[in-house]
Amino acid sequence: MESETVKNKVNPREDANIFSVIFFVWTIKLFKTGYSKAIEEEDLFETLKEDRSKLLGNNLEKNWAKEVERAGAIKTNASLFRALVKTFSWDFVILGLFVFANDVIIRISQPLLLGQLLKYFEPGSTMPKEEAYLYAGGIVIITGFSSLYYSHYLLKTAHLGMKMRIACCSLIYRKALRLSHAALGKTNAGHVVNMLSNDVSRFDLICMFVHYLWAAPVISITITYFLWISAGWPGMIGISVVFLFVPIQEQLGGRYFMSNDVTFSRLVRGSLIDACAQRREGGYTGVGKHK
Repeated sequence: MESETVKNKVNPREDANIFSVIFFVWTIKLFKTGYSKAIEEEDLFETLKEDRSKLLGNNLEKNWAKEVERAGAIKTNASLFRALVKTFSWDFVILGLFVFANDVIIRISQPLLLGQLLKYFEPGSTMPKEEAYLYAGGIVIITGFSSLYYSHYLLKTAHLGMKMRIACCSLIYRKALRLSHAALGKTNAGHVVNMLSNDVSRFDLICMFVHYLWAAPVISITITYFLWISAGWPGMIGISVVFLFVPIQEQLGGRYFMSNDVTFSRLVRGSLIDACAQRREGGYTGVGKHK
C-alpha cells in the first residue's frame, strides 16, 4: 500500500503584507474556521520554509560539527549552547532589540510622561493645556503600541523556541538512525523520549527570559537613576526594598522548579511501571491462551 502525501493549504504568512503582519490579519481566516467547527488536518497550513526540520537540522548539524572540531582541537567538551547560538544568532539579536525597545525605552517612558502630565494638575502650574494634551496622547499611544509590540515579542519567542526544539529533535532522530545494534541495546528508550518531550521544551522558557539577564540590570540602573533625580534618598530606600526580594524569589523559584522536576520524574516512572505491568500481564494472558 503506497503512502499518500497530504498537501496542506499555502501558509498565509508567506505572502502577507506589512499591515497584515503587524496586526495579525493573516490569522483571521483560521480563527473563523475554528469558530465554526473543530479544526482538522486539512484546515492547517503548509509549514513555513524556515521552520522545516530538514533545514533547521542541517544548519544545527553543520554548526555542531564545527563545534566538535573546535572542542577536539583544544581537547575540551563540545558545547551545544555554542552551536545553538551560532545557528540562531540573528534571531537572538532581533529578540534582544525587542526587549531593549519595549522594556528599556517604551515601558520606562510611560511613567515619565505620566509624571509630566501630573504636573499640569499641581496648584499654580503654568503648563499650557496643549502640552498636557501631548503628554496624555503620548501615554495612550505608547500603551497601545506596547501591547501590540509585546504580542509580537511573545510570538517571536515562541517561534524561536519551536525552531530550536525542531532542530534538536532532528539531530536526536538522525543520531538514533546512525546507532549500531550494540549501541541501541545500551540506549535507554525512556531517556530518549524524555529528551524529545520534556528537555527540549525548556527552550521556550530560555527564549522568553534569556535576554532579561542583561536587560534587568539595565532597567534597574535606569529606574534607579530617575528615582534619584526625582525623589532622592527616599527613592533609594524604596528601590532597596525591591532589591532585597531578589534572593528570596531566587530561592522560592529554585524550590518550585525542583519540586516540578521531582513530580514529573515520578509521573514518568509511574507511567513506565504501569506500561511494563500491562505488557507483562498481556504476555501472561497470551501464553495462557496459547496453551
